[in-house]
Amino acid sequence: MDLIVARIRPAFQNSTRSITNVELSDAVAHLATSYFVYGIGGALLYLIISSISFYISFIKGKEKNFPTASHLPPKDVLYAQVYEEISVSLSSIPIMALLTVPFNMMSFWGWSKTYNEVSEYGWAYFFASIFMFICFSDMCIYWIHLFLHWGPVYKAIHKRHHGFRFTTPFSSHAFHPVDGWVQSVPYHVFGFLFPIHGVLLLFLFIGVNIWSISIHDRVPVYKGQWINSGACHDLHHREFAYNYGQYFTLWDRLNNTYKDPSYLIDDGSIPPKMMQAEIAKFRSKTKLKSDDDLQRSG
Repeated sequence: MDLIVARIRPAFQNSTRSITNVELSDAVAHLATSYFVYGIGGALLYLIISSISFYISFIKGKEKNFPTASHLPPKDVLYAQVYEEISVSLSSIPIMALLTVPFNMMSFWGWSKTYNEVSEYGWAYFFASIFMFICFSDMCIYWIHLFLHWGPVYKAIHKRHHGFRFTTPFSSHAFHPVDGWVQSVPYHVFGFLFPIHGVLLLFLFIGVNIWSISIHDRVPVYKGQWINSGACHDLHHREFAYNYGQYFTLWDRLNNTYKDPSYLIDDGSIPPKMMQAEIAKFRSKTKLKSDDDLQRSG
């Protein structure tokens, strides 16, 4: 982030300013750039990667991934859901970005352990910090996610995300803004607890956003039981009480909240009652006509 700010900093300065004003302009530049990266950049990343994933999984790969009518809701309902997911996401991302900016400002004032030169800690630590980041955030997000399923908290903020029972890639960022921000806190806190290269931290943050999109596509690319795959997270959205992990299933196993998603890998069809409930929900929201209504009007 500091390197990005350095490139635009001259636009906020001129040679006649005092040192105090120059420092202030640096802070303003950093604040503006931070919000741009997390707000505009985050929204673009979400739209681009989710669109690619949706095209690959739900359009081009539909016959392979969702071979029968029992695997997906009708097209009109599916696209009504996607529209709502995008609307929720694009209304939440700017607020989540605003809540995230203070972490970058604290880093700007030198309160974090981020660094800019690999030589400060060496390449061995550079690569080790990737593993540390993944393990730390996986542990923290498990417990945060479990807390978000506690009754009052779930109803207040997390229920919005679980309104999408059968997810698409566009579900990935469809959170109440506080919900999405809380789950991102470990990524930012890491840099205040452990040294990490600033550019690496930015790319890891981009990576976890892409990962979040990938586990909402309901396509079980990985069929093992130690990675929190799309099948694991699909099961979480269907049954709520299992598979809270982010990357791995370790903490679910340790806390007895893991459930094997093999049955979804073998047959990811949606039970008829669940399917009808989802169809009714989205048709009532969007006033789409049911099949019976269409037949009667015809």
